[in-house]
Amino acid sequence: MREIAASKSGYIQAIDSDNLLNITEEYDFRIHLPFRPGEFIVAGSTLAVVESAEVVNDDLAEQIVNSFIIGQQRTPEQDIEFAIHQLVEVALRALSPGINDPFTAIACIDRLGSALCCLTDRAFPLPYRYDAEGRLRVIVKPLTFEGVVNAAFDQIRQYGCTSVAVTIRLLESLKAIAGRARNSEQRQAILRQADMIVRASQESITEKNDRDDVQQRYQDLIEAFNEHALSNKTHTVLTQNQGGPEMNRKAFIDKLAAQLKQWDADIDKLEAKAEKAKAEAKADYQKQIEDLRDKKQTAKDKLDEVKQAGEEAWEELKSGAEEAFDTMKNAFQSAIAKFK
Repeated sequence: MREIAASKSGYIQAIDSDNLLNITEEYDFRIHLPFRPGEFIVAGSTLAVVESAEVVNDDLAEQIVNSFIIGQQRTPEQDIEFAIHQLVEVALRALSPGINDPFTAIACIDRLGSALCCLTDRAFPLPYRYDAEGRLRVIVKPLTFEGVVNAAFDQIRQYGCTSVAVTIRLLESLKAIAGRARNSEQRQAILRQADMIVRASQESITEKNDRDDVQQRYQDLIEAFNEHALSNKTHTVLTQNQGGPEMNRKAFIDKLAAQLKQWDADIDKLEAKAEKAKAEAKADYQKQIEDLRDKKQTAKDKLDEVKQAGEEAWEELKSGAEEAFDTMKNAFQSAIAKFK
């Protein structure tokens, strides 16, 4: 394994993934890319990590480095968050004390919400690229729906938390997106952002009636989730969250237990698929399945700790359980890509 260092500092403007795939095939190795287009990298930091049985010489390292375009400015070609950050910048300038123009900020929120509604229907690219023989060659840092939601709303939430109008419009935009959400990842990303907005408003908005208005918009969002889930005949535990933004212990346990049950069924399906695979692929598939079962057991153990903890102590164990479930989710997504 060798870490390939960036030759200069700047924003990653583009990555020639086709060239990287060709290089990995020619020299028979796998490469991990810890940065996405649009992110800033410092000279000397890790640009890529090569997994190879052979020594990676300087000529090969140079070929890899040349597959990246690094410049002083972000560009829109491969950076999906570029346009989002431009709108966010306009909103933040509007919210600055010297300008104090919430109407412009609200217009930006409307545009961001509209864009995110469209993204709910789009499939985000998997972080894996394979060669013609089906061998995994390139692993990139994934772009996620949650990441895009955070890019759109985090800074506006932070700078606009004292504005009732901005806070309400953020929740209204999230409600519109909630009505278009297609899966649990999208719903959780929206709910997480809404929870942070409500918490910030409770700390920053002094007038009780204004806080009540914010809370009502939050309840409207929860109802939008439940109506959407009901219309699609999907299970939801959001009704447990009606009392406020903090999910209670029972709802948290029920939610993770349901996820474990679903994973059990999904792993069984993968195992059945592995049995039908060719002999040379079967061993690799079985190894993937064993890894999934190990990570699922770790997640189950963390959930059991939460179940056994008292009402006051469970919050301390919550983050550990969430981390274990996130690890399992990422491993499962990787396995799904491998089995295709």
